[in-house]
Amino acid sequence: MQTAVYSVVRMKETVQEEKGIFLPAHRRIGSSLTRRTDIVWIDTGMKKNEILGIINTHPEFSQFPVCAGTVDAVLGVLTARAFLASLCEPVWPGIKALVKKPLYLSETATILRTLELLEESGCRTGFVIDEYGGIEGLVTRNGLVSELLEEARTNAGEEDPAVFRRNDGSLLVDGQIRMEDIGEYVSLPAPEGSAHDYYTLAGYILAVNGNIPKTGDIIRSGPYQCEIVDMDGHRIDKVLISKIEADEPSGSGTADAQ
Repeated sequence: MQTAVYSVVRMKETVQEEKGIFLPAHRRIGSSLTRRTDIVWIDTGMKKNEILGIINTHPEFSQFPVCAGTVDAVLGVLTARAFLASLCEPVWPGIKALVKKPLYLSETATILRTLELLEESGCRTGFVIDEYGGIEGLVTRNGLVSELLEEARTNAGEEDPAVFRRNDGSLLVDGQIRMEDIGEYVSLPAPEGSAHDYYTLAGYILAVNGNIPKTGDIIRSGPYQCEIVDMDGHRIDKVLISKIEADEPSGSGTADAQ
């Protein structure tokens, strides 16, 4: 099944056909990147407590570029989750063993092509290089998706729809939708052992999961899975709800991190 991010890219054709809304997915990524001077990165020479300090100072980020002395010397990307998990190891493996291979993008790439490359590579962050081979900035797939969704709402001249049904039957849903409203589309099972004192989809997910999820987490509940497409700080912003395939294990309250 396509991930939530890729489905939002392909939502362009569906929205154009059904509502005539234009998503500027063919615009170049130059206007959407985080400039190199604003990048929060980790140096390979930092100690564990220094790295932890950066992660704790920037809870809004789940991934950090790792560089050797300068932002132009990118070694890879470190996820906060991988680093925190490594602290429980008997012997710390070192930062170089924790980074993921970087994805480099041309400054002339379009938003649509960038999202496709991020999807194909399994990366969430891409580094944009200039004509001289230096790092011009970075883009994240969640940032690009949020930008497309916001511009879809603006260009439509209307409120962002709380529920968007995709061609495959899955639903892209606003996390703040009331449970009584989402009940018109899907029948989500009540969480086990919950007092059921929630009123929104976001509250339901918190009750099922037991803690605040991160972007990319997949929470399974009964025959459905809820993939967290976008977070606004600690608030669940966008969720992709889909039926679990017959050969996939189902349960309640299980979260998968990408």
